[in-house]
Amino acid sequence: GLTMPGRCVRLYRSEDLTSNNVEPEISRSSLDRVCLTLYCLNQDPLSFPFMDPPRKEIIQASIDLLKNLNCLDEKMNVTEQGLMFSKLPFDPRISNFVLNCQKHKKLALGTGVASLISSPGDIFFQGQKDKRLQLQRDKSLALAKYDSDLLFLYHTYI
Repeated sequence: GLTMPGRCVRLYRSEDLTSNNVEPEISRSSLDRVCLTLYCLNQDPLSFPFMDPPRKEIIQASIDLLKNLNCLDEKMNVTEQGLMFSKLPFDPRISNFVLNCQKHKKLALGTGVASLISSPGDIFFQGQKDKRLQLQRDKSLALAKYDSDLLFLYHTYI
């Protein structure tokens, strides 16, 4: 916010910032990590004063998921596993995947796959047309060796 007198230079028109047909991001995003963070801060997500509150059913679904992942106990307290998940840079479902990989002594593979599926944007090769076709051919040949796209991506990019 403004802390002293000065000038404001707008990069957008006011109308562009107040479009009524844009759904708030909180309504389009998973609230699992948000709910876990709120519980870690001793806040109840159902009564938290969101600017654009999501529907209660969406919050309740996230709470139910956190219970199923053993991040919350019966009294809605954050468990040790929930604290661990809150420190990982992943959604709780992906954190659970990483934890299971660790139990099976495949932590490097698990964190690599988790990074691939949670990375924003396009991480894939953007070359010229000729190179793109060659890469496609190479990928097709390489896929024959893997039962999983994720394993293929892991071995390609990590």
